[in-house]
Amino acid sequence: MAVAAAPDHLFHLRNNFYLGSFQAAINNSDLPNLSPDDAVERDCLVYRSYIALGSYQLVINEIHSAAATPLQAVKLLALYLSNPHDKVKFVNQQLRA
Repeated sequence: MAVAAAPDHLFHLRNNFYLGSFQAAINNSDLPNLSPDDAVERDCLVYRSYIALGSYQLVINEIHSAAATPLQAVKLLALYLSNPHDKVKFVNQQLRA
């Protein structure tokens, strides 16, 4: 007897992101009734879309220190990409922290 798979609520968001349609991913990210894990994944994809569009400061400002670990990684990516001249210094600071 086959068990039906749960619906993938993030399919279209993921698809837009991986196809490089970052603005569409952001515009279509308002998905109701997500589990906490799905909500974190949605937020990661949305913030990564903002990073891909060059909106580093928005991501840095919106992700707080109490956010989930995957979101902290996205914030570090935004911090890293936001300062192209001091990338080595940034990496060394993060490794010491």
